[in-house]
Amino acid sequence: MREKILEVLKSYDLDKVKIATLGSHSALNILRGAKDEGFETICICREREKFVYENFRIADEIVILNDFKDLLQDKIQERLRKDNVILIPHGSFNAYIGRFDSLLVPIFGNRKLMEWEIDREKQKEWLSRAGVKLPRTYSSPREIDGLVVAK
Repeated sequence: MREKILEVLKSYDLDKVKIATLGSHSALNILRGAKDEGFETICICREREKFVYENFRIADEIVILNDFKDLLQDKIQERLRKDNVILIPHGSFNAYIGRFDSLLVPIFGNRKLMEWEIDREKQKEWLSRAGVKLPRTYSSPREIDGLVVAK
């Protein structure tokens, strides 16, 4: 995947890079920061969220998708690459998209790390390896014999 992304980047006009992210609670901060740094911005959202980004006027362009997973469609990705887009992922990005193997648009960050962030078992392994004390995990509600925090 890394080689494919590097090939995509070779076609980019680095003087015309645009910053894009999925419309969510994190998008306002990401887009505002990108604007403050002089980048053109694109918000990728669903029709029902469009009004938020129009009202704050921090996206130079709004791309409407029926569903966030539509970002993985070839025609959407081609359009983003044509605009020299660097995607900025965030928690909602990971939750809604969840896969990066077919995403051929450059992203800011480490794809392997994001795969760990979306998998609870990998997160647990990661924290455990780091020596972080983790709460007990129950495989069945019958095991619970006191107060617990459930997630």
